[in-house]
Amino acid sequence: MLLSMLPCQTKPCLPNRRDFIAGLFTGLASCRLGSKTWAQPVLALMSSATDGKLTVKPSDFPVLGAVGGFIGLAYDTNYPVLISRMTEGYRVMRAQCPHAGGTVVPNGTNFRCTNHGSLFNHEGIAYMGPAIGGSLPQYESLHQASDGLLEISLPDMAYRVTVVTASGADRLELTFTSTPGIKYEIRFRAQLTGAENVVPFSINPSGTIVTTEVTASGTSQIVYVSRNGQSGFFLVNVKVTQL
Repeated sequence: MLLSMLPCQTKPCLPNRRDFIAGLFTGLASCRLGSKTWAQPVLALMSSATDGKLTVKPSDFPVLGAVGGFIGLAYDTNYPVLISRMTEGYRVMRAQCPHAGGTVVPNGTNFRCTNHGSLFNHEGIAYMGPAIGGSLPQYESLHQASDGLLEISLPDMAYRVTVVTASGADRLELTFTSTPGIKYEIRFRAQLTGAENVVPFSINPSGTIVTTEVTASGTSQIVYVSRNGQSGFFLVNVKVTQL
């Protein structure tokens, strides 16, 4: 019984651990059955959103406290997100060289293309090498002064997740799109908004549910979680690392 279809949730609560500073995740349709148990299949996914959200707290990175400071955050195996502190606010860029598409990474006091060596300043403008005069593409972002969070829109990065009842009556099977080599954790919310908690899982139907993160080996990852009451939302968080 599928009661509702919900779009991808876009603003995760920041976890305490430094390396989980951001989340790209999707909310799942909730099955509210009062005192009854989950139906089969319990949940199905819906995803009308095309953008994922990377939520960062700049104050976690001292280097962003001064104009000209910058960091790189790797959330997949292609192009990192580059964040620079400007005179007013922040500039967020995709680390894709405009010359030939090479990956650009932090390099001391500048950014450097790993393919042909072009150098970029903290504003993302190339001043040396074959990309000279070009600029790194920018991501749309919004800095919330009230909570100090920087929300970055990442086009076409919303995850698709499906959930079904596993063979055991006490657990659910979650299947979500993944990037090989990237680590993920599962979280749960009892309500659409509010507190969320990391939940353990197993990577096989009958395994012990004690794992808290998994490194994806392919483009689709399956995990098994315990039921969390009669309704709620499972979230998939990506582990983001600083370059």
